[in-house]
Amino acid sequence: MRLGRVLLIGASLMVLGACGGNPAGGGGQAAGDKTVAVTLDEFHLKVDRTAIPAGNVTFDIDNKGTEKHEFVILRTDLAVSALPTDAATNKVQEEATGIVHVDEIDGVDAGQQKQLSVDLKPGTYLLVCNYPGHVHGGMVAQFVVS
Repeated sequence: MRLGRVLLIGASLMVLGACGGNPAGGGGQAAGDKTVAVTLDEFHLKVDRTAIPAGNVTFDIDNKGTEKHEFVILRTDLAVSALPTDAATNKVQEEATGIVHVDEIDGVDAGQQKQLSVDLKPGTYLLVCNYPGHVHGGMVAQFVVS
């Protein structure tokens, strides 16, 4: 009888563990989950993961800073230091040779949250805020899609 009760409790805990999780998307990433949490602030762009399988990916963007920022997805093998910058605007040239502009959300106000869903092919990407000086100020994260 005692062994049966232990097995029942153990099975119940496994079921609870499998069903647990945060419906709001927090906590650990489940297998097959293609959501990436992005935090923007002065002058950082942080992601909760740096690699993901190819396919439809949703970026949950949260501007925790005090300034307006943007979120731009660039496909490129260039290092951040090699990104061509327009001297007049101090912005990365998003359509330069070796860079493919994939998608973006412009104007994420301070304290605002937005989502961007995009179909990503395998490759190397840079996630940036391309407001003047922000990329070279540190608002960039490398991202790999396999």
